[in-house]
Amino acid sequence: MSKGELIFLAMGGSVLSILAVAMVLVFALIMHTQTRIGRYFVPLMLALCALGMTLGVVLSGRDVRFAAFAVDSMNAEPGGATWPNRAVTFLILGLSLSIMVGRIFDSLKMSGSRRIFGPEKPLAVVFIAYFVATNVIPAFMGEKPAFIHNQYYAFPLFLVAIISATKDLELVVEWAKMALHTIMVASLIALAVTPNLALQPGYSGWIPGLDVRLWGLGSNPNSIGPLAVLALLLEYVQPTRIRSLRLAVVLSALVVVVLAQSKTAWIAATIAAQCILLYRFGLDRQGRLRVGTAILLLLVGAAFSVAMMVAPPTVLLDMLSESKAGNDVLTLTGRTRIWDVALDVWMDNPIFGFGPTLWDNAFRASIQMPFAMHAHNQFLNSMGLAGTVGLIALIAYLLVLSWGAVRVARITRGGSLALLILVWLRCITETPLNITTLFNGDVYAHLVLVVLAARGFSEQPLKAKGASRPTEQVPSENFTALGVAR
Repeated sequence: MSKGELIFLAMGGSVLSILAVAMVLVFALIMHTQTRIGRYFVPLMLALCALGMTLGVVLSGRDVRFAAFAVDSMNAEPGGATWPNRAVTFLILGLSLSIMVGRIFDSLKMSGSRRIFGPEKPLAVVFIAYFVATNVIPAFMGEKPAFIHNQYYAFPLFLVAIISATKDLELVVEWAKMALHTIMVASLIALAVTPNLALQPGYSGWIPGLDVRLWGLGSNPNSIGPLAVLALLLEYVQPTRIRSLRLAVVLSALVVVVLAQSKTAWIAATIAAQCILLYRFGLDRQGRLRVGTAILLLLVGAAFSVAMMVAPPTVLLDMLSESKAGNDVLTLTGRTRIWDVALDVWMDNPIFGFGPTLWDNAFRASIQMPFAMHAHNQFLNSMGLAGTVGLIALIAYLLVLSWGAVRVARITRGGSLALLILVWLRCITETPLNITTLFNGDVYAHLVLVVLAARGFSEQPLKAKGASRPTEQVPSENFTALGVAR
């Protein structure tokens, strides 16, 4: 070994040693501060996730003017944001691990009990099973095994959110809401400051005369649109106390929803609003469906049946196929082609799937679909990537997650149900339950839903006697009135 090589090894070893010591010191500092400000860790991590999303866009130097012709390049990982996002990732991992270690130590100190999980244990267990089935097992037993380290960063964050965020639910919702509102306002400011970064021209959408599409500070319009809907939902669950500020944040989110022209976001927002109205005004004091509401639903169903007899589905399909908007509805903007590919992959690998490299650059090049970043359907994506094992784990996770969201509906005034419907609908055309990154709009909505669902498992079922109507709760105090710590 030459003298130069020895010097290089010595310098490299010194740098690594310094980094290791620095990481240990930072982790020790986080562990020390957890006893005093630990309740702010999970809210801070949600804010950091929002920061990571915006950093990836602002520092990417992207130009969306030609997104219609090279949409795959718009989703490429931005090199300019690599190190800032790595720093944010390191901080999130440090906070997550410190909470997990602290939770283990606290459980060991409890006399006669070593439980790490509380009432949220069913959700925590099924989440771990879902992550293992869809991320770990395919990495070793898929058709093309591969280990991709950054797909594991979100796991500790989600697990910590399940076991720790519920006791400070009001604080978590407040920080998540304000982070989203900041992104909405910043996205609109970007229209004037850097339009090439935020606004795609020449887009042919469903709104007559509106030939632009907002990307904002989201990774794409189908990300910023649902994030705006999520911001509105959280504003409903926990309204901003200053009315003028509340009006400003609501208007900014509504403008983003319109300009993003995300069809799935529009549909999900419409159905979510109907869900909230039904929950607030269609149920009696015992949480049962009112007679008038039941009659209204029957009338709507009868009207739909009559419409199907007057205009049969085949006639409607023919009419839709003649227009671009109608063809987009029938093919879900070309997603049916990608679904065919996902089904073919699953049939070739029915048990453990293709593996984590499904939809990478090489695979997309082989199917000549550079725009297919995923299967554009959560169920098909899990089937193709993780096989039948992944599909079963996904269904189990969705059922438990839904049950938790239903149980917490009372203190969120139906907001958790609306968010659940938003995620369910996104599962049809997107992959909102993928846990492979930290800085993604779908991951953010998924994380908020997980927090609400975990809180639901500590809620008592609504009893027939003495139960109050959800509409009688004061919006700004709906958490504290039911015993959730501030």
